[in-house]
Amino acid sequence: MEPKKQSMLLNVLNYFTAFALVVMVVLVFINAFMRYVFNSSIPASEELSRYFFIWVSYLGAIVAFKDKRHVGVDMLTSKLKGVPKKVVETIGDLITLFVFGVMFVGGISFFNTSAASKGPTTGIPFGFISVSIIIASLSMAGIVIFNLYKRFRGKEEGGR
Repeated sequence: MEPKKQSMLLNVLNYFTAFALVVMVVLVFINAFMRYVFNSSIPASEELSRYFFIWVSYLGAIVAFKDKRHVGVDMLTSKLKGVPKKVVETIGDLITLFVFGVMFVGGISFFNTSAASKGPTTGIPFGFISVSIIIASLSMAGIVIFNLYKRFRGKEEGGR
């Protein structure tokens, strides 16, 4: 993917994540305020804030993974150089791809079992949540595959 298109896609992802986070915070604040001041609440706000929290978590994971800001242990790879480092990082990436594959299959399974169920207050299908799992697993697997490609083409900018 061209850097300009990739940058635009990441900007859209960042803005959507920030928007979802702001909506979630506002919903929780309004609901808490109404509960304590007026002794009532907006029934759908809790469910919507939960949906937004799940989406923010998965979309934020994509951004953190892309920027290599995720938690990682590099005690071994930081001491290696050259081919041994590439081999260990490649093994780690292949294991990571396997995990994202499991995550994808689990997301599809969750979608199939939950798509028909609807939220009690909003009526939004629970499949809406599982789509975030599928998008996250595919996106992060794509990042790993792109990094593997760069590693073997010799264009990797620094290690993990």
